[in-house]
Amino acid sequence: MRIRTLLNQCQKYKSFSFVKKTIEEIKGKSALIVEIDARKNGKPICSCCGRPASQYDRMPTIRDD
Repeated sequence: MRIRTLLNQCQKYKSFSFVKKTIEEIKGKSALIVEIDARKNGKPICSCCGRPASQYDRMPTIRDD
């Protein structure tokens, strides 16, 4: 089974696509690192109120090591 299929079964991000998937060693344990990006034809939705928004928030990458 492909990693993308497993990710979609666990958590479906309708307006995002999985860009890059890697396995890294963090604090002596293996971790799956997944980069996601907004789809070109996706419609942004506010994460707080759930209403349509004008654009996606472009926050820097977050890593919880």
